[in-house]
Amino acid sequence: MASPSTLVNFWRGLRGSVHPADAPVFAETSDHTFDLRFPPPAYIGAVDTAPVIVLMSNGGFNRLVTPREFEDPGAAEAHRERLFRPVAADPAVAAPYYSRTSIGRLLQSEEGSIVNAVAYRSASLSREPSNQRLLETLLSVERIAAGCGRN
Repeated sequence: MASPSTLVNFWRGLRGSVHPADAPVFAETSDHTFDLRFPPPAYIGAVDTAPVIVLMSNGGFNRLVTPREFEDPGAAEAHRERLFRPVAADPAVAAPYYSRTSIGRLLQSEEGSIVNAVAYRSASLSREPSNQRLLETLLSVERIAAGCGRN
């Protein structure tokens, strides 16, 4: 995987909910079901310092739960701030899903971090062929893949 500092530096370029390097891809096609209304969970936890990093598929989306995570004013900005300056996952603000995973305790203690191979939110990437087609063109995915030994 790319070094954590490389990932953090890349995602520090995020403005809004789509990284500028990926924006042209999304601008060119509407044939996808990624939900781009909310900032992407590119990684969760202290990715810069965590000794355990788990690679997951993508940032999930639940049409009922995800919008509630961003109801409070400033929630989207706070999410981006955690991307810019990664810290241990706070169970009060992290998606409840992460607390229920086997790595949940590690996320909260700075011992672990999750990196999503595809940062953008979708309900089920493995069952979304239109989203899968975009993966070859998203620079954010390429950054993760290059760090995992694929070029």
